[in-house]
Amino acid sequence: MDELVEAYLNTQIVLTTDAGDHWVTANVESNNSIGMAEGALGFLKLDVQRALVITAWNPLGKKCDPEENDALQKQLISDLKTLNLVWHKVVGQAPDGTWSEDSLLVPIEADESNFQRIVGLAKKYDQNAIFELTNSMKRIIGVCLPDIAGESAYRLLPMPGSDRPQA
Repeated sequence: MDELVEAYLNTQIVLTTDAGDHWVTANVESNNSIGMAEGALGFLKLDVQRALVITAWNPLGKKCDPEENDALQKQLISDLKTLNLVWHKVVGQAPDGTWSEDSLLVPIEADESNFQRIVGLAKKYDQNAIFELTNSMKRIIGVCLPDIAGESAYRLLPMPGSDRPQA
């Protein structure tokens, strides 16, 4: 279980700006990473304190073919629309690029019911876990694997070809 937690904690969330620049959440120890007081949420110009990152890809950690993953993700987006929730497309990926999954970052307002709705969708789509992002922390929330948990600080790292934010 420790290796799985480590893999989840090392997962990078790829954010894309309106200008098309790509940035990733990276563990503090990552070289060339920079801190931003507002973190990923402020970077995306979201006026919330936290957001959840969810996907419908690869239920229960079993690799699906691209068509099946795309169909599941479309169903998840339909469910989010039905719940009148907004989302931002992001990608979850391994730092070494060995895997990636299309994901959705869903801002969580002060109303705790949206948090529970997203967890419910993660259960519906048989996700082992989802992420909670705040301005500086990434936390694992175990869903189908409730014992999986952990958190780590993160910083933002520009991907090749992206500009650093202006101070």
